[in-house]
Amino acid sequence: MEAAIVGALLKATLPSLFKLIGDRCKQLEPDVRFIQSELEFMQAAFGDSRWRGAEISNLRRTWILQLRRLAHEIQDCIDSFQIHKTSATQFAHEIADLKKRIQDSSEGLHRYIGQGEPSNGKVAPNPMANDAEEDLLAFVQNQSEMNAKVICAIGFGGQNTDLARRVYEKDEVCRQFGQRAWVTAVDRTFDDVLTEILRQLEGRPGLGMIILSWLLSILCFFRGLLLKVFGTEMPVASWSSASSGIDYQLRSLLSKERYLIVIHDVTKEEVYNKICAFPWANRVGGRIIVTTDIQSVARPCICGNDPPLLAPDSITSRLVLVGEDVAAEHLDILIGQNIVKSIKKSNNGKVKRCQPPGMVFNHICARAVIDNFNTLLCGPCQNETIQEAYVRRFSLHPYMAAANGGLNVPDVHCLHTMVVFPTAGAQYGAILNFDNHKLLRVLDLKECADVTANHVLKICDLLLLKYLSLGSSIKEVPSEIRRLQQLETLDMSTSAVVTVSSNVLKLPKLKHLLGKFRLSRVDCPDENPSMMKKGAKKVKKVLKLKDEFSKLKDFLRDNSVLETLAGIVIGNGMGFPQLLSDMGKLRKVKMWCDSMTNESTDLTGLKEGIKAFTSHRIRTPNVDYSLSVDFSGSSQSFLDCLEDPGMLTSLKLRGNLTHFRPVAAKLVSLQELCLSWTNLSGAAIQTGLSNLRCQLKFLKLVENNLVGLAIQDKDAFVSLERICLVGMQSLEEIIIQDLRKLVSLHLLCPTLGALPGVQIRKLQSLNEVGLHSQVEGDIKRGWEDAAISHKRKLSIVSIGIQ
Repeated sequence: MEAAIVGALLKATLPSLFKLIGDRCKQLEPDVRFIQSELEFMQAAFGDSRWRGAEISNLRRTWILQLRRLAHEIQDCIDSFQIHKTSATQFAHEIADLKKRIQDSSEGLHRYIGQGEPSNGKVAPNPMANDAEEDLLAFVQNQSEMNAKVICAIGFGGQNTDLARRVYEKDEVCRQFGQRAWVTAVDRTFDDVLTEILRQLEGRPGLGMIILSWLLSILCFFRGLLLKVFGTEMPVASWSSASSGIDYQLRSLLSKERYLIVIHDVTKEEVYNKICAFPWANRVGGRIIVTTDIQSVARPCICGNDPPLLAPDSITSRLVLVGEDVAAEHLDILIGQNIVKSIKKSNNGKVKRCQPPGMVFNHICARAVIDNFNTLLCGPCQNETIQEAYVRRFSLHPYMAAANGGLNVPDVHCLHTMVVFPTAGAQYGAILNFDNHKLLRVLDLKECADVTANHVLKICDLLLLKYLSLGSSIKEVPSEIRRLQQLETLDMSTSAVVTVSSNVLKLPKLKHLLGKFRLSRVDCPDENPSMMKKGAKKVKKVLKLKDEFSKLKDFLRDNSVLETLAGIVIGNGMGFPQLLSDMGKLRKVKMWCDSMTNESTDLTGLKEGIKAFTSHRIRTPNVDYSLSVDFSGSSQSFLDCLEDPGMLTSLKLRGNLTHFRPVAAKLVSLQELCLSWTNLSGAAIQTGLSNLRCQLKFLKLVENNLVGLAIQDKDAFVSLERICLVGMQSLEEIIIQDLRKLVSLHLLCPTLGALPGVQIRKLQSLNEVGLHSQVEGDIKRGWEDAAISHKRKLSIVSIGIQ
């Protein structure tokens, strides 16, 4: 596995190096080609059989770690040159140094391999195939799934057929499978493959095979004759039916007992697709192993109506490893098979975060420590000087005594990730010196209170940053942030209102902007007519700002990739609201209204922005759109801005509402709704909800008083899957019943009564009930007793709220 990871790293790195020298340092191409050939030899050499055994395995591991270190240094060398941290001359020296080190390592490996040849004279299997062989054997022998399964083995350095043969010839496999066939697909059509399988399983040609072969010969003759005489072919249906006899005979034979078929060296994608689509006999535990080097077939194979068996990843050459796109499409299958487990869900029940189950997760964490994947600085040992010079990621949990005494943090140029956690009374000092950390990609300082404006200016020189988070000490983001052309996420969610330059919005790769942001007044033209009466200079300044603002809108319309804007502060004057309509990739928007927003505030720009945002889904119907508006700081109702809610899928409103009914009638695509502190009674909310024309899946209400609320299986509630009710006074006078799809019910009130109008026995799909952590013990026990009597044996969880 380590060799495969290094291989993937090299595969991603070397093309960048070739492109770089091709553009700027053509004279280095011979050295780079030498580096490539030696690295490929070193990676391939680990397939030798001498790498087995405990002592040899340790030697192999040492070489692999060395190879990984070299791959990392190649990437760092490229990055340093690209951001002009190194000159062309220095870059050439670094390439020469890498070449020398790689040559030394390669020569040592050559000497080791030259000490002898494998005793059998054959190429030994790749050590990575050991784990793959176990995986393949497990899939083949698994008797819990008796439907037919096609298992594709791709890669393994061209040794996938040897892998399949070792499994095929195992004694226990021979005993388990009464019918077996080993068939080559080289220079064969799919029909040829089926015919050979049938021949091997029958053990002799047989009368049926003779007749079928004779019929096929006649059909071939007439097909050619029709083509010559009439210029036409036999109709496809007739020709297909010719092979249906073989199909039927083969399936009849396979349905008698468990079978194992290996079809090796499939070189034609058409043959592979037909193998996957063929209706193999089910219910007898049949297994079909396909070996191929066709890279495009590394995708799910579906046999009949069974769940897909995921094809292996072509880079890691491991059987049944899953890619990011395949995992997203088949996440439920992965969770159901306990390959990963959900650790966080969104409001609609979709998995937001997952991780491997316990033992696998612990193994990954242990390996991360062993391999020094992440260097942890924590506890009294921080007083000791850290000698490790090669650190790419480190996480700092300051020990107060050490921090106050001047913590010794590794000053390494190759650092890629830096995370700093808080400690009361700690002084970070030199920790925040970024002069020698120009290769940083991830910098998390949101819990570090010592960051100053000067530090931020230094951070703006870290040109490779992709993720940046800053804490509450920073109130303004300078215009110098324009240098961070690789930045994808700016997280300032722990701060109050932060003023940002328009240069933030011009970052070409920025996708997520998290915090409370207000656009700098320097970038916002003042619409106040009185400004036009204050002299020629003022007029000229306003006109210039309007022109710049117009250019900003044009830029966003053509270039913005921003998906999350959570969020923006709305007040008087122009700013973010007027830009919303130009951010075509937005998926999630969150707004706060400050106290300056009153009845005289012009909301035209905001209305247009919200309308444009909510209408995006009409053009991209399979994307969720979320809008959150907190107008608790304003005296004006913002419901007028939602007079055309478009195709929103999630809506959160916080603040006083005089009515909700008119808006509710227009929410036709809504799936999630959250109302907080609206000052509406449960009965008033009930009236508004009864006018919904959508099919809600999640409903959350946070109010002082929810008396009169009744949620039953009708209208907008028939599809409800999750409910969360937060009542600060009582939840006793509410009704929740007959919701057939409800799986989660949270009733959060410290004075919660026994069972307030909730007949959980009739909520047949319910899996979970959440109660306030301060609910009295007797009341909680009453809920637990009711949960035990439920047919699903519900879980009762305690939830603390602020």
